[in-house]
Amino acid sequence: MATEKTDVVIVGMGAVGGILAAELGKAGMKVIGLERGPRLSTADFSAQDELRYFQRQDLRPSAKRQPITWRPNAKVRATPLPILNYGNQAGGGTVHYGAVSWRFHEDDFRVRSQTIERYGAAAIPKDSSVADWPLTYSDLEPFYDRAEYDLGVSGKAGNLQGRKIDGGNVFEGPRRREYPLPALIPDQSGVLFEAGALKLGYHPFSTPRAILSQTYRGRSSCTYCGFCQAFGCHAGAKSSILVTKLPEADATGNFKLLTGTMCTHINSDNSGRVTGVTYYGPDGSTNTIEAEMVVLATFIYDNVRLLLLSRTKKFPNGLANSSGEVGRHLMAHITPKVFAAFDDRFVNVYMGPSAQKHTIDDFNADNFDHNGLPFIRGAQISVSPADLEGGPIGAAMSLNPPPGIPRWGAAYRDFLAKYFARYAAVIAQTENLALCRSNDRSGSGSS
Repeated sequence: MATEKTDVVIVGMGAVGGILAAELGKAGMKVIGLERGPRLSTADFSAQDELRYFQRQDLRPSAKRQPITWRPNAKVRATPLPILNYGNQAGGGTVHYGAVSWRFHEDDFRVRSQTIERYGAAAIPKDSSVADWPLTYSDLEPFYDRAEYDLGVSGKAGNLQGRKIDGGNVFEGPRRREYPLPALIPDQSGVLFEAGALKLGYHPFSTPRAILSQTYRGRSSCTYCGFCQAFGCHAGAKSSILVTKLPEADATGNFKLLTGTMCTHINSDNSGRVTGVTYYGPDGSTNTIEAEMVVLATFIYDNVRLLLLSRTKKFPNGLANSSGEVGRHLMAHITPKVFAAFDDRFVNVYMGPSAQKHTIDDFNADNFDHNGLPFIRGAQISVSPADLEGGPIGAAMSLNPPPGIPRWGAAYRDFLAKYFARYAAVIAQTENLALCRSNDRSGSGSS
């Protein structure tokens, strides 16, 4: 068994791991990063082909080799998720995500207390484990600001130090300054959505995204190619950790990245102190890294897996799991959507990134009165391509024909041929509360 020693070992080199590698390396600490996938480059994304989403699965974990199962409660059989959309490469999910870059609302940090104050304790769903954060928006605002300027985020402020600004998100918490870059140019779906939302009295705004609208810190701006969500950026305009923080980590001279590795155990001594990690190398060998600090920076599923696998006599139920809470209280995105098709105009949702969308927050968080409603919180409501990007394969998989047209054959072909460039989707990214019943140890549920 090969053993290395270092100051810090970081498991997972995505959004968290890449930032920490750069900052700790700058502070003079020796850092080793473990990443199960490859380290690709901007040049690897030059072939723009929608079919690559289905063929090139090295961008995300293999659902067959590394399955993640899901069940809404303990009474039903867990089934595998067909596609895993988090990262499997250096840079993690930031390489292929849509780059939408939200800040939390001020009331997101005190959901339980604010709900009770405004609507009474009975408004919180039974068995919900929702809790207030120990931090506030104002505590984190300086760090939101630093991240937006470090990485490069395009957008329009709607609340500058308490002054509300039309065209931005007037529901956002106060920010100290504008975004470092102006918003991306709106596409046709955004133009339509904004006009309709304003007519209804709502407050549409350009969704903030970590995609460069202008040249920034030596990186070129977005080319509006349309291969963004689910794809790596061929121009380096998407502010992924791959093109922002990993080069900074390299430049410190204190960072070493080990790709093709799979961490299997977090090691600890008899006192309970963590001492390092064990991992499989690319050749299948078993190796150990001893470190003063171990950082788990993988996606939440893999963090849970590692903690539960790291059992010892002192931690018989897994590391950091004396409470039995590891793996509970998790909830995935649920995104209902509706489609709009136009006979009198083209919308061309395949042009430009999917994150180049417009949004309203009028029905998000606690921005509206929930009295008399059977739920708390809300959803971002945005205009967007139907699924993946706006390409023909994504449209064929997602665009539902009207009654009377089956999802196969000549009638379906004719429907897609006519409406492929004439539709858009309105999608809600809802806030879903985990339910953790005392007799349900599955850890997940929906409200």
